[in-house]
Amino acid sequence: MAEDPGGWVDVCVATAPAGETPIVVHLRLPPTATIADAVAASRLHTGPVPAAGNIKFGIWGKRLPPATIVRAGDRVEIYRALAVDPKIARQQRAAKQGRKTQR
Repeated sequence: MAEDPGGWVDVCVATAPAGETPIVVHLRLPPTATIADAVAASRLHTGPVPAAGNIKFGIWGKRLPPATIVRAGDRVEIYRALAVDPKIARQQRAAKQGRKTQR
């Protein structure tokens, strides 16, 4: 994907719903488009794009605010909330396995 001679930029928006196949939508947006604009245009996220909250966005794995301007070739990513806090999940696994005996 590259910048169009008319000034438009080609980007893609990706998300991976829990337990489903990842979805990628390719878009051509104006050069002033933001992450929020890309997400709205992709229609992958229902409702308004929050400025802050539990829905996070990024470009190529780097979390960024929705007001960030996208550039040609960017992959805008919609991150879903974690089902379980990693620290709690680790504690639950350890409790399940039981305590290891000391020598």
